[in-house]
Amino acid sequence: MIGTMNGREDNISQTSTWTIIALLCCLTLFLCVCVPGQTKKPIGDTNSRVVSDLSNMPDGLRKEAFNHIKAQEWQAAVDKFKKVNALAPDDGLGFYGISLAYLNLGKIEAADATIKKAIGKIDRTVNGSLLADAYVLSGVISSVRKEMKNAVESLKIALEIAPAHFDAIFTMARALFGQGDLKGSAGYFEKAVALQPLNTNARFFYGTVLERLDDSKGALVQYKKILEINSSDIRGNLGLGVLLLKEDGGSSKEGIEALRRVISNDGNNYEARVTLGKVLVQKNDFEEAIEHLRIAAEMAPNNPEPHFQLSIAYRRLGKFEESKREAQRVKMIHEKRRKISNEP
Repeated sequence: MIGTMNGREDNISQTSTWTIIALLCCLTLFLCVCVPGQTKKPIGDTNSRVVSDLSNMPDGLRKEAFNHIKAQEWQAAVDKFKKVNALAPDDGLGFYGISLAYLNLGKIEAADATIKKAIGKIDRTVNGSLLADAYVLSGVISSVRKEMKNAVESLKIALEIAPAHFDAIFTMARALFGQGDLKGSAGYFEKAVALQPLNTNARFFYGTVLERLDDSKGALVQYKKILEINSSDIRGNLGLGVLLLKEDGGSSKEGIEALRRVISNDGNNYEARVTLGKVLVQKNDFEEAIEHLRIAAEMAPNNPEPHFQLSIAYRRLGKFEESKREAQRVKMIHEKRRKISNEP
């Protein structure tokens, strides 16, 4: 099989990207953001969302706190929101903001405790939109904690409140993927794409899940649509290239060119390097293959695949010592893995 999807699959549910979604929730709530390809429009006066009496709040204090969020100044945001929460202890938005800041600082327990406070202080009948955002953030926090069942439950509530909430739908798709529910995940990614057809992030993840479901035709549609939106999109080219080469047994010129475009824009893309290297070995283009495979081996020294392909390339070039050296590295990696797996 040509190429590997493990890196892309991990990215669907990896914790390092959850905070990005949470940040989007916050900015949508407070700062009026524009999703790529969508018309920018104001969300409304956030003061109307707040339950508590803010008469004791200094002018601009909460806005300053959210400006720290926008600037990704997480500790400064925490410090400011502590003042907000002290002055307005029933302000659900203030607890939402500090939870988001804690999450990005990696203080997961504090983030969880404060988002629960936010949820408890928001009146659904008055501030339904804010409450939906809070449940989405709660779902993100549960996902970071690998508590996918809790994440799904929070997101279900968010979608009951706001059925067309993009972040809730998108996050639900990722959480279901983390649970191994590929069909459910694909269904929610499909909804996300329908809501924001120019969102290439949603389309890429949707295509990746469709590949896992053996729907190569559907996946190709998503990757090609991404490139219609942005022909230089790295992940669109990556998905298209790897899938075409897998489907065509390495003979797709379009697939090869797509991976070359990835590498020209992102020289540290392991999946593109190792996939292109393997294909070029099959095509007897050993010099270029070795270039890509060497870089792939440096990027993932404990992965045997690039070393295995290098051993083939060197052998076919008559460089038997180099081939033997790479084959020995493959053997050492496998032995190390077996030793680790056998340890109590």
